[in-house]
Amino acid sequence: MNLTILSLWANKLFRPDDPQPFGGAELQLFLLAQELAQTHNVRVHFITRGQGPRERFEHRSLEVWKIPYRNSAGGRSVLGVLDCLLACLSAPTDIFLQRGGGIETAVTAWAAQVRRKPFLFMTSSLLDVDGTHERKKGLFGLLYRYGLRRATAVITQTQTQRDLLLQRTGRDSEVLPSSHVIPDQIPDKPRSVLWVGRCDNYKNPEAFLDLVEAMPDTPFTMVCPLANSPDQFARVSHKAATLPNLSFYPGVTYEETERLFASHRISVNTSIQEGFPNTFVQSFKWGTPVVSACIDPDDILETRRMGIRAGTGTAEMAQAVRQLLQDHTLWNEYSANARAYAKIHHDIRTNAARLCELLHQLTGTFQK
Repeated sequence: MNLTILSLWANKLFRPDDPQPFGGAELQLFLLAQELAQTHNVRVHFITRGQGPRERFEHRSLEVWKIPYRNSAGGRSVLGVLDCLLACLSAPTDIFLQRGGGIETAVTAWAAQVRRKPFLFMTSSLLDVDGTHERKKGLFGLLYRYGLRRATAVITQTQTQRDLLLQRTGRDSEVLPSSHVIPDQIPDKPRSVLWVGRCDNYKNPEAFLDLVEAMPDTPFTMVCPLANSPDQFARVSHKAATLPNLSFYPGVTYEETERLFASHRISVNTSIQEGFPNTFVQSFKWGTPVVSACIDPDDILETRRMGIRAGTGTAEMAQAVRQLLQDHTLWNEYSANARAYAKIHHDIRTNAARLCELLHQLTGTFQK
């Protein structure tokens, strides 16, 4: 099987020196693509975007089609769409896959329609299913609606996303949890509290800095690469430099984040909007309980006792962090629960096999 994936912000996963950050949607496609190629005999053509001229190269078992990053917003909107479309029309494929609502959804849907191939769309956020994209005025909303309606099938991350999509559009979907390689063992955790995320408003990095400031005797680590707001990043990095109990990293590789999740006792999430954060899966698989301000997909933190949904106030967040740091019995329970949950729901071997089965079903049905 030939599978073509369109994921424009994934180039840093192939070329770590690329300045554009990747997110959870890109990481998921990268991990699933590797598993499909290495274990399920799927030839993956991965279309992404990065600095420098157009090129094609091999990365482990994947064929990467890199289109150029257009430095001007207008260039990305017009020429960038044309670049995406030409790549989708050229790549050998039996089926298209794209994750996260955007103009790319429409481009992939149109290319699939022209080439008479199935298109599998994967959600990456509640925004993809709650009507937010469609409610946007202008071209973006129209294009996303077009792509979503013309997808051959849809994969959602959680039952909540599936219910919302069905309620709003009448479309059913397959729930496939975010997937990672689950380590056989976890090391000792000598370090305290970790935050990993892009410097975006919805990630709310300032709230984490307030927590660090409120707990001066607790060591914290923050990984916060620049995203789309240089002014916000300047404010965050400036304040981070004033906090002696904080180790601040403006960007690390995915492999380095793995080591950080493995070595920290608690992971903090301050986002105000997410789908199912990849940082949750990284926390769970390394037995790191989560303290979240408000994100708790399908209420799993509370009901499965893997973390604490603390509320958005700094005092409430600090209380939850202290509770897990000081109550070793509670921490051990939450850590064990998180590991068990990750093994059942987030093992990439199991989930990639399910995805591969769905890909074969779609290509077979489409050809008939």
